[in-house]
Amino acid sequence: MRGLAITARATAAAVLITLVGGVADAPAVTVTIGPPTLTTTASSFGCFGISPCDNMGSQASHPDSSVRVAAPGDGVITVWRALGGQSPTGALRFRVLRPVGGGKLSGVGTSGAPVDLSGGSNPTNLPVQVGDRIAFEATDDNPFAENTFVRLDMSAGTFDEWFSGFADGAPPQAPAGSATGILQLNADEQLAAPVVSAISPTGGPTAGGTTVTITGDHLANASAVTFGGAAGSIVSNTNTEVVATAPPGAAGAVDVGVTTIGGTSATSSADRFTYVAPVPPPRIATVSSLSESHAVFTVGHAATPLTGLTAAARRHPPGTTFSFVLDQAAQVTVTIGRATKGRVIHGTCRRETRRLRSGKRCVLFPTAGKLNRSAHAGHNSIPFTGRIGPKALKPGKYRATFTAKDLAGTSPVAIVAFKIVPR
Repeated sequence: MRGLAITARATAAAVLITLVGGVADAPAVTVTIGPPTLTTTASSFGCFGISPCDNMGSQASHPDSSVRVAAPGDGVITVWRALGGQSPTGALRFRVLRPVGGGKLSGVGTSGAPVDLSGGSNPTNLPVQVGDRIAFEATDDNPFAENTFVRLDMSAGTFDEWFSGFADGAPPQAPAGSATGILQLNADEQLAAPVVSAISPTGGPTAGGTTVTITGDHLANASAVTFGGAAGSIVSNTNTEVVATAPPGAAGAVDVGVTTIGGTSATSSADRFTYVAPVPPPRIATVSSLSESHAVFTVGHAATPLTGLTAAARRHPPGTTFSFVLDQAAQVTVTIGRATKGRVIHGTCRRETRRLRSGKRCVLFPTAGKLNRSAHAGHNSIPFTGRIGPKALKPGKYRATFTAKDLAGTSPVAIVAFKIVPR
């Protein structure tokens, strides 16, 4: 196999890393990509005896599921380490590769020259994006002194290999092949904490159940979404958007937080979600405790004269006062109807005339006038002089029908009867 010597080759630990939305984001957590402990082995992968040589390796899988071969979130590679060697004419560089689909990868970052290939730290500053992989590239143009490599544990795992390197920004390439082994290469990534820049909608009922779209940065692999500390349910998750279902909550504004391996998003006005208490449906007003001060009365004067003769005592008082109770404010209409003789014709009570005198007797109450009042909740009274405006009602039997109307509708009727007698 080209580029692989049983005693002379090493695979680059292929690892996915997430790109920071900007190096200004304060990293929250540091994680290691690749085997946390590097082990000296007899095998290696790199440049040996072939000129010119340009070989690349990137770890594709690891037998230990706890070892990361992909970046868990956006961040920055700050340190890389390798067990290997570099000839005086060779160059070993740490690379960041980005999957672009179709099995191809593109170069998006390259480190400077290493200062330590014995497992020590090589500082760097390479932004990475979720899905990126770490790799190394070994080059050497001297056919007599090719000895640039990374150690390789051939016991398990797989790594991808390229035998013709490609620069950052060059057309992406698929691996030339893959082989068994664990590259003795790792890197530290400082993860960027998740950032919430907007939520939609910004409110919902206290019963919960609202589907909320949370947009921002560094949101990949979210482990929790909270609404004022209460856990919501994650529906879908990408690096820039999380869709979650809001849990029940008390009325008022709360902060929505997203938690990833990089930490929990800082609170801001952009993450505010307002729980709204349900508004009770409009209630139709109810008229109750309807009464009148006098059931029999005469028509009163519109005004009391300041001077004049005294009046004789009356058997019946002038006017009456209607009283009633409302459970809430409403517009009240009082319809005054005078009792009129009628006959039942085909099931309907019709006014009696000379021609219409057959049929069962009945009573009609044609409208004599209406009173309209704005009434308040609680006890109300309407003085009634026996006049509709200035017009006096004739003596006779009447009834007053009360209805209350508000935004919710019109109440059932309440009726009180009265009689007007001559003075």
